Amino acid sequence: MLQRTIDILRTDLDQLADDWVRAMNASLPPESRKAVPVGELVERARTVIDGAILGLAGEDSTEFRVGGEAFAAAVKLGQLGKDCGYELDHVIRPFALLRQRVLELLGGNLRQGDAGPLCTAARLDSSLDQLLLWTADAFLNARIQELQRQAITDGLTGTFTHDHFLRRLEEEMERSRRYGQPVTLLMADLDTLKVINDRFGHLSGDEVLRQVADLLVNTCRRVDVVARYGGDEFGIILPQTDSEGAKKLAKRIVQGVASNVHLSKQEDFVTTISVGLAAYPQDADTPRALTEAADRAMYRAKAAGGNMVCWDDGALAPSDSSAQGEHSRSLTMQFRGVLRELVDRLERENREMEESLAEVQHRLDAHERHEAAIQDTVAEMIAGVIPPARRDKKPSQEGEAENEPSAVLLAVAERTNDLCRTVEGWTEDSLSAVPGIGAA
Repeated sequence: MLQRTIDILRTDLDQLADDWVRAMNASLPPESRKAVPVGELVERARTVIDGAILGLAGEDSTEFRVGGEAFAAAVKLGQLGKDCGYELDHVIRPFALLRQRVLELLGGNLRQGDAGPLCTAARLDSSLDQLLLWTADAFLNARIQELQRQAITDGLTGTFTHDHFLRRLEEEMERSRRYGQPVTLLMADLDTLKVINDRFGHLSGDEVLRQVADLLVNTCRRVDVVARYGGDEFGIILPQTDSEGAKKLAKRIVQGVASNVHLSKQEDFVTTISVGLAAYPQDADTPRALTEAADRAMYRAKAAGGNMVCWDDGALAPSDSSAQGEHSRSLTMQFRGVLRELVDRLERENREMEESLAEVQHRLDAHERHEAAIQDTVAEMIAGVIPPARRDKKPSQEGEAENEPSAVLLAVAERTNDLCRTVEGWTEDSLSAVPGIGAA
C-alpha cells in the first residue's frame, strides 16, 4: 500500500508542482507575475513534494530532516516567495490546495480494497505540515532580515544611516583597542549641493547625492562602512587602515567625484567634495572625539576652497592640477550663473517698481485736478454771494468791517454748506484709490 502511494504521487509529481506554483501566482497582481521565476519555483516545489513523498518512508528518512534536501528546498522556496513579493498567506494557502490535490490523486488511483489509506493520509499530512513549517519559517526570517536592512539603510542613497554609523564606529574602535589594529575615519561633504538645489531644484540635488553614494560604495572595500551622516555629509569608517592608506583612498574619492559625478542635463556643471581625515588612536581616543577631529579637518578643506583632502594635523592634499583647474572653471561658471540670475531679478524688480511709481503718479495727478476744480468752484460761489462793490470796497473807517450785514455772512455760510455737500461725492470717488488718502 505504501509503495503504491509513493508510485502514484511520483507519477504526477511534475503536475502537482506546477499546480502548486500556479496557485501561489494566482494571489499576485497581474503586473507582478511577470517578474516571477516560474521555472525555478516549480523546480523547488517539485523537490519539496518529493521530500514529502520520502517522508512517507518514516521519521528516520535521511532525506526528510533538517538540513536534508527537502528542508533546503523548502527554505529556498520560502526565500524565493519573499523575493517575488508574496505575503505569508500566499505561501501557506497553496499547501492546502496541494493536500487536496494529493488526496484526490490517491482517491482516484488506489483500489477500494487497499488497506491503510487513512494511515497513509495521516503520515502524508504530517510530512506536508513539516514542510509548511520550514517554508513559513524561511519566509518570515527573510522578511525580518529585510526589515532589519531597511532600518539601517538611508532611503535616498542606500548607504547606512547615521545611527548605524555611530554603532559601527564604536564597534570598530573597540576592536582596534582589543587587537591593536588601526582604524581611520573620513568625513566627506559636498561643496556644491546648495548651489545645485538653488539653481536646478532639489530633485537634481538628490540625483547628485545618489551618484556620490554609489561612487563611495564602489571605491571603498566591502569591510568599510559608508553612511550618510546627515544632509550632504557622508561618514566612512576604514577598519584595519592607517592614515597613509586612508589618504590615498580619500584622494581617489575627491578625484572620482570631480570626474564622474554630473547632472543628467547639466554635463558642464562640476560637482566637488571635501574630505577630512582622522585616525585612532593618533588623533582621538573616543568615537565622538574622532568624529569631531575628522569634521574639523573637513571644514578646513572647505575653507581652503574645497575639492581636497585635509587631515587633523592641518595638512592639505589638493587634487591633481587638471582636476583643480576643472574645479576652478566650474566655480567660475557657477559664479557667473548666480550673478546672471541676480541681475535678472534686480531688473525685474526695478521694472515692477517703475510701474508702481507711474500708477501712484497718475493717481496724484488726478487728485490735483480734482483739488483745483474744487478751489475754482469755491471761488465762483463766493463771487456769487458777495457783490463786487462789497468785495472791492475798502473800509472807510476803523471798525466798519465788523459792521457788515449779518445777512451776507449767513448767505456765505449757507452757500459754503451747499458746496461741501456737492463736492463730498467727488472726493470720495476720486481720492479713495490714492495711497494714504483713501478712506480707512
